[in-house]
Amino acid sequence: MELTEGELILKGKLDQAAKLLSSIIIDKSVYNEVLQFTGANRTTPEISFKQVMNNEERVTKGGVIKFSNLKNALEKAYAKSQNDFDLDEDLLDFLIENDCGIWSPYSLDRYSEDNQFFTVTGHPIDETIPESPGYIYSGINKSNVVVNEEYADNNPVLVITPNYLEIEYPVIDDGIGDVTRPPRDIPVSANKDHEVVTLKHIKLKTVWNTWFWTRTFDIYVVRGEGAYNPVNFSLTGTFTTSILIKLPREYAKDKKWYPVNIVWDTKWSKEKTKQVVGAYRHRNKGTYKIAGTVGYKADSVSAQVTASAELEVSGTGLGHSEWDRDWFYETNHLSPTYGGVKVRQTSNVFDFTLSITQL
Repeated sequence: MELTEGELILKGKLDQAAKLLSSIIIDKSVYNEVLQFTGANRTTPEISFKQVMNNEERVTKGGVIKFSNLKNALEKAYAKSQNDFDLDEDLLDFLIENDCGIWSPYSLDRYSEDNQFFTVTGHPIDETIPESPGYIYSGINKSNVVVNEEYADNNPVLVITPNYLEIEYPVIDDGIGDVTRPPRDIPVSANKDHEVVTLKHIKLKTVWNTWFWTRTFDIYVVRGEGAYNPVNFSLTGTFTTSILIKLPREYAKDKKWYPVNIVWDTKWSKEKTKQVVGAYRHRNKGTYKIAGTVGYKADSVSAQVTASAELEVSGTGLGHSEWDRDWFYETNHLSPTYGGVKVRQTSNVFDFTLSITQL
């Protein structure tokens, strides 16, 4: 696509910021602070220039820290290097006012110990552009490179990003976590036979041919069930659950389990009730239809009433299937498991786990 005048200005500013950051990242005190959002124990892969320049605190697994060394180094290098890098006078103010940030696509632990130096690049704005100029220092020597998917697979990269939006990594020490009670805004059944089911983890087992600059994938897990009308004894198929997971690129790329811990249902029971479970990646391209038979069973002796449920969504499908709740319970102890919870599938490219909690 052709960039507008404003987008061209933004792209130029991001490239200038990449040159500036690359010149200070080799400083040990700066490097150690950058490790807080690039290392294996990071809780988010990004930080905004506003946070840095305002000296705001960041809560990490190692405690509360500030990026004061990064802030001071940026200010000093900016004052010193305006002519060297042909930097605009308003660069730092622009980065703050426009909520720009620094994004680390992949953590440092995926690279070898002798390859821990960062290349810094600016976001190209047009995500369909496969590459962007990058800058890396080795001592006092600067190298200009081309950053793309293949380069980032083999070398640590920091991207100066527009429209900063922080990606939250769940702070769960063992990667499993636990949810023992549903959120307060979700009603809990008073029936002691009802249980809480929680979507614990998801794993995407395919990687789309997508652009390197895509930071997260919007993954939806949905459920269709029957809405029973006791007046006319009719059943209507409807989709009542839709859970959005913003899956970070790193988890999608490496096909790793991602902790979700979102309540799925607070009135789960063992009756033979048929449901439709599906998943898809939301995007403004293509459509996907999720359809199946849903059922309702008033009690253990009544016959199950069934109906059709259908949902058409924008994006790429990850599969869907029909479940009976009693089948769910009967298979919940079987392998394979993750974190002690049965692994479920909507297709061979999408796994997830559902835990049961008794109230």
